[in-house]
Amino acid sequence: MTNPEQSTIKAIEALGPLGAKLNAESDDLNQIITTISEKLAALNLGIPVWTEGDEEPGTARFGFAKVHEGGNSFWALATRLYYDGEPYQKEVPLTKVSRDLRICGLQEVPGIIDMLKCEAERRLDAIAKARKLAAEI
Repeated sequence: MTNPEQSTIKAIEALGPLGAKLNAESDDLNQIITTISEKLAALNLGIPVWTEGDEEPGTARFGFAKVHEGGNSFWALATRLYYDGEPYQKEVPLTKVSRDLRICGLQEVPGIIDMLKCEAERRLDAIAKARKLAAEI
């Protein structure tokens, strides 16, 4: 065997422990997503939010929204996958997409939480203004 072949074999062998660790850590992804979704849903905000992004084919946006699945609906971290500029699936629970998309979605959680806060404050402000207007009429 030549030296480049040996180094390639060693490099592939070195991936073994990384693969095992990645798979073990990935097993926890759905539980992490479920825990965050349940905590956000328990707040009963009723506010859907989505990350900004392109709606180009092959892209995904992440958010927190009411998901309809199997005759049930529930609030959860979710994704929208785009095909030809249109969502080709409605809101899909983040727990039901590929590992790579779940990891990308989890990276967006702090921004999703910030958007929920901003939207809740905006709605409260609108209600306060309407209440004040109603009192003045």
